[in-house]
Amino acid sequence: MSDITRQTQIMEILNEEKSVSVSKLIKRLYVSPATIRRDLEDMAKKGLLKRVHGGAILFASKNEESSIITRSKTMVQEKRAIAASTINFLKNNQSIFLDSSSTVCALVPFLNDFKYLTLITNSLTTAIEIGEKTDFKVFVPSGFVKRPSNSLLGDATNQILSDLHCDLFIFSAAGMDTRRGITEASIEQAETKKIMMRNAETRILLLDHSKFGQSFLAKSCDLSDVDILVTDQKPNEEFMRYLSRYSNLHIVY
Repeated sequence: MSDITRQTQIMEILNEEKSVSVSKLIKRLYVSPATIRRDLEDMAKKGLLKRVHGGAILFASKNEESSIITRSKTMVQEKRAIAASTINFLKNNQSIFLDSSSTVCALVPFLNDFKYLTLITNSLTTAIEIGEKTDFKVFVPSGFVKRPSNSLLGDATNQILSDLHCDLFIFSAAGMDTRRGITEASIEQAETKKIMMRNAETRILLLDHSKFGQSFLAKSCDLSDVDILVTDQKPNEEFMRYLSRYSNLHIVY
């Protein structure tokens, strides 16, 4: 089988399943692990897919959100590590805005370490997780459900959130680069995050290392709007120089 034929088949599988493991591709295509890894690296360089630990996911469009199901299966260990670090900034009796990202959703099981939290999210997925894995009540604003992110967005959602105020806003992003700051694939998502950001005392950004250097359609904020950045590993020298410009930013990695 030629490289082109094999890579075409890989794309067909990804278009159907959105994410795939190396082991699954080996079974489907009857080739060696080295061949599959070489194909995935080559396709990632061409921008056809994104390499993740143990496999690949369909490349995310710069103006279209990827599925929450797909995102929840990527960088799983990194998100858990970020969540474990984030709880150091939480206290009992706090009110917290939670965005609709899979990274923030990974924080939910850790919330059981606290008491009397008031939780507000525009994510149906996160709201269900809170209901199943904690004893907390969660407030979900009304609005239109946006697929595939499973989030509530639009004027109705934004109006309700505009009238609320929280101690913390915990959020993630599609990407962050040194030129445009923090961005989202969805304009609606960016607008909703701006409101929660504006109505919170402290803003905590959770961002795994794969998001660094990525830029998407809609800007949600500048790094100067963020109080705490939690990531899973030390950024490279370019980003450390960029982050050092913001003297009030607390960085955890």
